[in-house]
Amino acid sequence: MRTLASLAAFILFVLTFAPAAAAVQIETTRSAPVAMDPCSGSGVTADADNSLGIVAEDCGGAETTPASSDSSGGGKTEIDCPEVNGKETCAFASGTWTGRCFAGVVDTEPDPDDPAWKGHDDGVIVLCRTLACAERLDQNDMAHCSEFEERRYWAPVPPGTEVDFEALAQRAVEDIGIEPITIGIVPEDKPGRVGIVGMPVWMWVQEPGPTTYGPGEGEATAGDVTVTATARVVRIVYDMGDGTKVTCKGPGTPYEDRYGVRESPDCGHQYGKQGDPYTVTATSYWVADWQGPGDLGGTIRLNRTAETQVVVGEAQVITQ
Repeated sequence: MRTLASLAAFILFVLTFAPAAAAVQIETTRSAPVAMDPCSGSGVTADADNSLGIVAEDCGGAETTPASSDSSGGGKTEIDCPEVNGKETCAFASGTWTGRCFAGVVDTEPDPDDPAWKGHDDGVIVLCRTLACAERLDQNDMAHCSEFEERRYWAPVPPGTEVDFEALAQRAVEDIGIEPITIGIVPEDKPGRVGIVGMPVWMWVQEPGPTTYGPGEGEATAGDVTVTATARVVRIVYDMGDGTKVTCKGPGTPYEDRYGVRESPDCGHQYGKQGDPYTVTATSYWVADWQGPGDLGGTIRLNRTAETQVVVGEAQVITQ
């Protein structure tokens, strides 16, 4: 009686993957408030309720006009307008009352090397006039304001502008067109393709590109404000269907015949028992860094999921 050991063929390459629902779980973080000159300036800050605000400052202090509010509709700051010549006025002398001054974009933009730009090449230069200065000019066209009553500063957007930077950032990320990966795996998801218990399984990103692995770039615009985003995959988690999850920090190495039965150098697995079939789910985790006017920016995290199936069998011993 002869004993013949017959092992099922170890088959390779391309699969057909079925994309699952694209899970989008977005967390947005913001950069620290813009460091400003202690006497005058402008920037963007995140309030305690997570609303974004445009900050306008003068020598007397600072007020915040939120640029967006949270989903509950809160976050709006009500500012009482002052009386100018006996009448309550919110807009005066080409400016909007911020709580400290009437602020408006200057009529003539200064030269790019003007100190008022503070090194920025975007945004606007704002002229901020105190109440006393505005009243004086209203009463006398020839009147003048001191340097402490009339200040210029850089701002990412014009005073009074309400911009939902979070929504713009998300639109910029959507502009990239992020998709699930196409899973590369051996054994393949094809009829007759069977893996062997204990043999190496290789996983990789099939033809990674800007929309499936990154880096991808997008932008979104509202009025004169543009937000750009750059996104990339930071890790891929494969749920192998047998209770095991494999985290791969790179796209993985595509399998080639010349590798034989060696293990994947960066993204692989071995099944301990047969499965007909195992459902393999690949979740790619993205990080998108977004940039708005000036120093405004943050990070959005999201993921996309795809799945495929593999059949794993046991080596059979045939006796005669």
